[in-house]
Formats: sequence, C-alpha cells, structure tokens
Amino acid sequence: MIGIGQATPRDARQRLKILSYHSVTPKARGTKWRVPVARFQAQMQYLVDRAIPVLPLLEAVHRLQASTHPPVAVAITFDDGYLDNYTYALPILQSLCLPATLFVVGDEAWSDRAGPAGDDQTRMGWAHVGEWLRAGIEVGVHGMHHVEMLNMDDEQLEAELVTARRIIAERLGTRPSPIFAYPYALSNSRVREATRAAGYACAVGGSSPRPCSARTDPFDLHRETVYGNTPLWAFSAKADPRWSLPRLLWDVPARRAMSFGRTLLCPAVRRALLNTRSDAHHGDMP
Repeated sequence: MIGIGQATPRDARQRLKILSYHSVTPKARGTKWRVPVARFQAQMQYLVDRAIPVLPLLEAVHRLQASTHPPVAVAITFDDGYLDNYTYALPILQSLCLPATLFVVGDEAWSDRAGPAGDDQTRMGWAHVGEWLRAGIEVGVHGMHHVEMLNMDDEQLEAELVTARRIIAERLGTRPSPIFAYPYALSNSRVREATRAAGYACAVGGSSPRPCSARTDPFDLHRETVYGNTPLWAFSAKADPRWSLPRLLWDVPARRAMSFGRTLLCPAVRRALLNTRSDAHHGDMP
C-alpha cells in the first residue's frame, strides 16, 4: 500500500490546503490573530460559492493515503479554543455545513492566560468543546501546557502528547481525534517521531503556502495562517492551490491600482471599472 511520502505522479496532483485560525472577533477591524466575523463569514462563503471541497483534517489525510482525495480540498482548523470560536465561528460553519478541526490544550489553568495578541481572551470550557463535538466538529490535541516541545525530555514529551490526550478524553467523555497541533508550530525530527510513537495519525506544524500532498510527511503537515487583515483575494490564494504564482503576482498590483483608482475617479467611471472586473474577480471585504 502506498502511504504519504511514497506518492505516485497521480497522487501528487491531489492537493490539500490546511487553513489555520485562532480568534474570530465581532469587531469591524481585526488584528494579526483575530479575524473579524464578517470577514470570516465571507471566507467561508467563498469556499462554498467556489465549490471547493472542505474535509475534516483526519479524513483528508486518510484520503491522501488511500489516493481517494479530490484534486483540490481544504481543511479548516482552529487553535487554542477561544470562546469566540464557539460564539461566532461555529454557527457560521453549521449554517454552511462546513466541517472543521478544533485543537485544544489539556491544562485547564492555561485557559486563564492571555491570548496570542496580548488580549485577555476567554477560552472555551469543556461544555463548549463538547458542543463542537456534537456539531460534528473533530477535536484534536494541542499539548498539555501549550509550550515549545523542541528541547523536552522524554517525560515532558509524554505529558504533552499522552497525558494531554487522556485528560481531554476524560473531560469530554470520548477520545479526541488522533491529530496533534505542535504548540507555536514548532517541531523537529525527535518531536515528530515521539508524536508518531504516541499513537497519533498526523500532526500539523509550520506555515507554508505549499499545499500538502501524498508526498508530505503526515507528522509535518503545513498550514496557511489566516490573519485578521487577510483580504478575500489573498484568502482565495491561501485556500485554493490552483492559484498560480503569475496570477498572484498580477493580481496584487492590479487590485492596488483599482483601490487607488476608486478614490480618484468619478462614480460613473468607478462603477464601469468595477463591473468590468466583476466577472474575473471576487470583491474584497470592505
């Protein structure tokens, strides 16, 4: 059987983009890690409108292994378990019938720490995480204490990989999916081997614009981080591996020129230009 890392030429054409989110905010303006809810809604609607298949992460990895993966697909992931994911993101996912993966930390005390942008953001309780499960969203493991694992000894690695999974299972009443997200997206060969030996099926790590394929190490899956200021045209490049580099290089200056022109041209000319481009491009978020 051909597994990930032993791809045939046909398998290599099966591409998966894994999107990484942290916080979703009701505020109109986002920050690095906090995506405005209106922008998140538009991004999810984009996936639906473009008929891009969205798969649970574990299923996507299994389908890459079995060579049954669609030519292009997306997996949506959330790190750290912020309550705003439950309040704002989950209803949008449910309304559009989109699956996702939520990565949570085993140590309850970690939930009281500040968010990645320095905000005192509330994280979900176990009852909220259980609601994700009941909604059909898979829950993975994000470590025990959300600390870097690169220089840990064997005992510390076991706590992050095994103890965390056991505690999450006890709190939820069911085992989490065998998927791990390395804290801070950092891993090395020793950490990846420990993750494999702990019984996980795959793990997500650093950020890269390259899609995952059957050739990708399942314990070093790369993701595309969606930031709070990511416009829709950039999101489409992150989410769709069919975006080519020449198209992206053309589109960035073209959109900047259009933005500049909208501030200078009269309304009639502006409307004509926008109508001309509407057939080729989806509009940016305001």
